[in-house]
Amino acid sequence: MELNRTRTKDTTPAAWMTYKGGASYSGLSTRLLEDAVKDNLIVSSLVTKPGATRGRRLINRASLDAWIEAGIGSAAELPQFNAGKEKV
Repeated sequence: MELNRTRTKDTTPAAWMTYKGGASYSGLSTRLLEDAVKDNLIVSSLVTKPGATRGRRLINRASLDAWIEAGIGSAAELPQFNAGKEKV
């Protein structure tokens, strides 16, 4: 009897992801995610080795989901290019 030894790839998103992974997961740009982290809208962690000066910035998936869901039903803030001008 032969066993099926094929493995299926786990498609569950990770709890922590890189900017690139977060962009792929959410459909948002990496730049927008970086700005959201700087504005403390998304939880992030800088993972480094002891004594290292560089590391890897990871964003928390749950906080990313919460930030996206917070925008559901709210009015979009669109620029007003012709505000205050009358049509001729």
